[in-house]
Amino acid sequence: MSGNLIRRCTHAGSWYTDNAVNLEQEVKDYMLKAKKDPVSNFEGKENVMAFITPHAGLMYSGPTAGYSYNCIDVYKKRKIFILGPLHEGGSKELYLSKATHWETPIGNLAVDIKSTFYAELESTGKFHRLGLKSDENEHSLELQTPFLATLFKDRIDVTIIPIIISCISASNLEIFGEIFKKYMADESCIFAISSDFCHWGERFGYQFYDNSQGQIFKSIENMDMMGMNIIKTLNPDAFIKYLEDSKNTICGREAITLMMKIISILNIDNSWKIHFLKYQQSSQVTNFDDSSVSYISAVVVNDD
Repeated sequence: MSGNLIRRCTHAGSWYTDNAVNLEQEVKDYMLKAKKDPVSNFEGKENVMAFITPHAGLMYSGPTAGYSYNCIDVYKKRKIFILGPLHEGGSKELYLSKATHWETPIGNLAVDIKSTFYAELESTGKFHRLGLKSDENEHSLELQTPFLATLFKDRIDVTIIPIIISCISASNLEIFGEIFKKYMADESCIFAISSDFCHWGERFGYQFYDNSQGQIFKSIENMDMMGMNIIKTLNPDAFIKYLEDSKNTICGREAITLMMKIISILNIDNSWKIHFLKYQQSSQVTNFDDSSVSYISAVVVNDD
């Protein structure tokens, strides 16, 4: 169709299968396994307004991501904000995708480019368009699309709003929180926050180890749990301080901080809560030659 600009699923065939049938089944299996887990099973999906989910290769992070995606009320949601990091960095703070559609092996996802949402965001002057090459090189948002394409398959009323974050200055955090608050409060919208947690190992330039915790992987877990407990407070300033003190390599830190800021503005009556559903590590590090990435799933609910 003329006028369309497709963002290709450039990581299909490497980070996840490019076979549509197999991909859809894999995603469904992850969600079904999460649903059957008696420890982390979550009730109350009708109140879920946002969630945190990882973005590594699907075989690694998909089992954890399934916990978050299993909690989405697909019948209520029509606009999906996907926030994640720009790993290569950028000169601006927040970017919107230039594409009109995001390709997935299962079917294309339409970007909400023609609605008032996009126009309102751009009218603030705080958002810039990311070049298509940089967009396609970035994996953090694309790794959410197999789940979204499966959950909302054949739903022509559902659109996505991809927002790629390079950084957010302290002076703009409050401004962005005010911009997004009405969307976060809208029950037809949901925010997908794409982030892995600790990247540990020489290849990541991060090898903090608190030997009082025992094995290295337990030290990593303890540090991640400290961060998760602070996120539960929904206090963005406390999370920023935790990151400064621990130097934890949480790649989606900016997206998580923004989510916390939005909720802190809305949470006048303390009805907003965050529930952590799953924590995993790609491997259990026992020596300094090893490496691992941590994955978490969490949902944000408004019980008002």
